Amino acid sequence: TLVNKSKAIFYIKTRQELLKAMKKIFSGEYKNIETYRKKLISDFFYRLDGKATERIAKLIEEVCEK
Repeated sequence: TLVNKSKAIFYIKTRQELLKAMKKIFSGEYKNIETYRKKLISDFFYRLDGKATERIAKLIEEVCEK
């Protein structure tokens, strides 16, 4: 899915995963996360076309299918 490829969102399920992600973020390993986050927002909300809700619903469905 787009979210998984975006590199802007972390899926964390355990305390260990949280600690590992935090170490990577604070060490600078994810220094481009802000760029990825802006791209993700742009991809989903790039214009006011009245379909933002549809895009969000599709994203939620994709995440829930996992």
